Amino acid sequence: MVQIRFKKTIEINSDIEKIWNIISDISKIPEFWHGTREVNKINDNEYMVRFAFPQKGWVSFASSRENYSLTENYLSGPFKGFTKNSIFQKNGKTVLATEWNIKLSPLLALFSPKLTNHFEAGAENALDRIKKFSENLN
Repeated sequence: MVQIRFKKTIEINSDIEKIWNIISDISKIPEFWHGTREVNKINDNEYMVRFAFPQKGWVSFASSRENYSLTENYLSGPFKGFTKNSIFQKNGKTVLATEWNIKLSPLLALFSPKLTNHFEAGAENALDRIKKFSENLN
């Protein structure tokens, strides 16, 4: 399996709590992360996710209000691994970070260079959407 790993950050001029309320609301994921079309709860902590490309996957979520982080654990589907979104302070600035560590299925591995660029651009766009939305709440 081909592994894709990267981290992207963005500074946001907003309160950590406001940003946390956005990123921790699982129902809002498709609004900001356009690679995810739907998130449907299956049981206590497992969800069926429908992606923008015609595939689905099983996901569990782990959130930590203490660390202001939400981790999506991809259990099965077109890739396995995790993405983690977290908020922290750095040099007096509020920073939102997304970290990706996923392994592509053999079929998707054929397209790994293109998918890596696609996932990175999508992550940057999602961070920008969250930034604009949260700054407009001020």
